[in-house]
Amino acid sequence: MHRGRPTTRRFGSPGVLILVLVAGCSGEQCSQTEHVTAPSASSSAEAGRDAAVVDLDLKSVKVDRSLGFVAAAELRGKRLYLVGDAGLVIERLDGTKPLRTTRLAHVPTGRRKLELPPELPEPMRAQHREGVPMPCNDVALYADHAFVTAGTPGSPLQELRVYHVGTPTPVLVAELAIGAKRAKLGPVAGEPGDHAALGIVVDDRGIAYVGAAEAGMLMIDVKAPAKPAVVGTFTLDDPSKFACTKVVGRVSWPTVSRISLDGDQRYVAFVPYGASGLHIVDVTKPASPDVLGSFDLDRTWYRFGAPKDECGVGFRVKRKADYWFNSVVVRGDTAYVAADWGGILALDIENPKAPKLVAHHNPWHASQKLAVRADRDPIKTTPGRTVRVRVLGDVLLATAAGAGLYAWDVSNPRKLVPLARVEHPKKKLGLAWGVAADQHLLVTTYWKPDVTATSGGAFEVLTH
Repeated sequence: MHRGRPTTRRFGSPGVLILVLVAGCSGEQCSQTEHVTAPSASSSAEAGRDAAVVDLDLKSVKVDRSLGFVAAAELRGKRLYLVGDAGLVIERLDGTKPLRTTRLAHVPTGRRKLELPPELPEPMRAQHREGVPMPCNDVALYADHAFVTAGTPGSPLQELRVYHVGTPTPVLVAELAIGAKRAKLGPVAGEPGDHAALGIVVDDRGIAYVGAAEAGMLMIDVKAPAKPAVVGTFTLDDPSKFACTKVVGRVSWPTVSRISLDGDQRYVAFVPYGASGLHIVDVTKPASPDVLGSFDLDRTWYRFGAPKDECGVGFRVKRKADYWFNSVVVRGDTAYVAADWGGILALDIENPKAPKLVAHHNPWHASQKLAVRADRDPIKTTPGRTVRVRVLGDVLLATAAGAGLYAWDVSNPRKLVPLARVEHPKKKLGLAWGVAADQHLLVTTYWKPDVTATSGGAFEVLTH
């Protein structure tokens, strides 16, 4: 098989493509058999009634493992912006046949010094003696500036960095602490009220929306990029549905859209709140956000670790195993939610005060998805979990961790027609995490966790 060439096969009804790409392979990798999974009988029949009308001809043109974990990517013109463990990287992309890439800039993440408490175990002291690493988590572009969220989950240091990228070399023009900037290494992540700097999006007014984990969503005025200022916060009024932890979710990747509501144009944020569902919030006035509606589903709780008491003190992780709302994208009157182990949810938001579920597709068999041992992390025991979503025309793209990248035809907003899948043998690049796309290129980022060393990863560029 040629390097980076996709294999395309048809299953069931005409017009349905299931594509698995073995990219960047050579030698031993290329000798492996590519894995192609047919849709279930029910999904094939459904697809037959609504055959895909979108065609994707995906070809891998670049795989880069030199940056470690790449958390997110953005495409703007001929520039590709990447953020992750290595910091902020900007590459120039020229042509597609072949694609020529030039690294324009690399701004390392750096470390921040913290006071280490004496009770901290020596392995952790050694890890943080030179300072706490500040990996970058997401990037948004606005007015010749890149807005980058940074911080290790659980660290007291979380921040928004603003770079002017209108010059050949990015210039740091501002840093804004997210949450209380404590100088001492504090409790582990997951406590009520924990701040983080995760996903970010900027609207056309110059208001940035930052997923701040258990602290909800922050709204930051960035119209003057060198002087960012927090102007509003959205959190749940009563985050205590699960009495023991009083933490039922965390905001990772919100989005915002302009919609017509009661005859007026409003700015509306769609806030995926982890285990607390999706919340639709009028943010026309960022200082006084107003909840319009919400959507949630019943789920099953799974506990991990050895409990010390009835409230789970000592639990390492606590998650809801079915639907954990990670990210969302809006196309017209439909919001598509990456629901973790629950696949993709399509919600009719024509009336944002009463969103309705109109379609749902989970690529993984329910028995596999829920067959989780009580002492194991489902991230590593389930075949896939939807993380990030993007829309490109009539195509919905979703990264699915160990299951790779999926694409659905959403030309009919009430149908999710499986269109394509990109997967690497034995997860060579890691877990599919971030995705960006424009009219010519598609970029997928990967995370390869390693408990014995620094986590790795990669990014891949494909033409379509």
